[in-house]
Amino acid sequence: MISLKDLITSVSEERLDKDQLEAYHTQISGLYASLQLEMAIVEKEKALYFEKQMATYPDSSDISIKRQWLAGARGQREIELKRYLLATKELISSLKSRIYKLL
Repeated sequence: MISLKDLITSVSEERLDKDQLEAYHTQISGLYASLQLEMAIVEKEKALYFEKQMATYPDSSDISIKRQWLAGARGQREIELKRYLLATKELISSLKSRIYKLL
């Protein structure tokens, strides 16, 4: 499977025809959906993590628990997913604009 970075590079080519742009749009839309599904899983894990931390350490502040979460592997993945989702959303928007210009 092609990486997001490779997709960004490929889509930035100026000489893509309508069919190529539509194919990239489809591919990136699928990637966006997959990232959203993964983000849902990470957000559920985060909610459970917060609940467990509050039960174990009732005097902990929300911000301290959030910082602990973000420092862990799943918190780091959440940060990545948020940025990947923003990037793919912008790519989809850009592709739509480029496709409509060719119509």
